[in-house]
Amino acid sequence: MHYEGRELQPHSQPVSGTDLQEGAFYFAVNYVDEDMLIPIVETLVFIGKNLKPADVGKAYFQDVEAQAQTSDMSTTVRTCCWI
Repeated sequence: MHYEGRELQPHSQPVSGTDLQEGAFYFAVNYVDEDMLIPIVETLVFIGKNLKPADVGKAYFQDVEAQAQTSDMSTTVRTCCWI
């Protein structure tokens, strides 16, 4: 499959931790059921890496709806994954 900027693979590819850009939007796909038949797609905003003093290799994201509604990130930020 071809997209104007690059060649696309027929399967999903995770974003590398080194490629994450602060303020950029990313999508996460999770499933409600064990059979992975009912997907939930979330739009997240990447807000940074290692935001707390003891952090090593942690990525922080914020739900896009929460970001639009509040400037207090302490209640809406979640650690997503190790990078």
